[in-house]
Amino acid sequence: MGTLTGTAIIDKVELTLSDTSNVRWTAAELLGWLNSAQRAIAILKPNVCTTTTSIALVAGARQSIGATYHQLLEVTRNMGAAGAVPGRAIRPLNRSDLDNADPEWSIAANADATVKGFLYDDKDPRVFWVYPPQPTGTTAQVEAILAGPPTDLATAASTIALADVYETPLMDYMLYRAFAKDTASVGNLARSDAFYKQFVQGLGLHAQVERAAAPDAPGASAASGGRQPAP
Repeated sequence: MGTLTGTAIIDKVELTLSDTSNVRWTAAELLGWLNSAQRAIAILKPNVCTTTTSIALVAGARQSIGATYHQLLEVTRNMGAAGAVPGRAIRPLNRSDLDNADPEWSIAANADATVKGFLYDDKDPRVFWVYPPQPTGTTAQVEAILAGPPTDLATAASTIALADVYETPLMDYMLYRAFAKDTASVGNLARSDAFYKQFVQGLGLHAQVERAAAPDAPGASAASGGRQPAP
């Protein structure tokens, strides 16, 4: 969570729009677009709003993160039956490698309450698979890092849900939406397109810098961060 209030960001947007009295763009509209901006950033950069929590597993290999969050980022370790006792680390696995090594890895006969690895496919971001599969009646839990929607600002006085470094992308998105309100004007249509491009490009550059500076970036540590073969 950041320290900037919605008011601090909205004031700057109003100055850019030359509409500090909210004649053309109402305060309610700007607050709504600020909330939309937070959600748009969370979709393009899921790591801006994350939660680390324990997930209760169900029998079998296929698991779900539920409806609260929109994407699984990592499954880190076993957490015992109560979700409070850290256990064995869980490794990310490659589906093709595991299928080739053991085509029947997901059947009940291979069940074990201790998870060794997990598999994920971004075509179904709320679902993941555990290896080995869980036995019937399992009470096991695992720790996971999940991407969720940022909390909307109830009022302009509320604090933004993202880190303060996202102030510029938030403003760019709000200005894109503001000028899109009047696309009958060729000038405003061009401004809207320009601010949307700035929004996307700014997030892309931020992601590049973030990857380069990450502890597991090439040359930063011995960790590869890549998918590993089946144990």
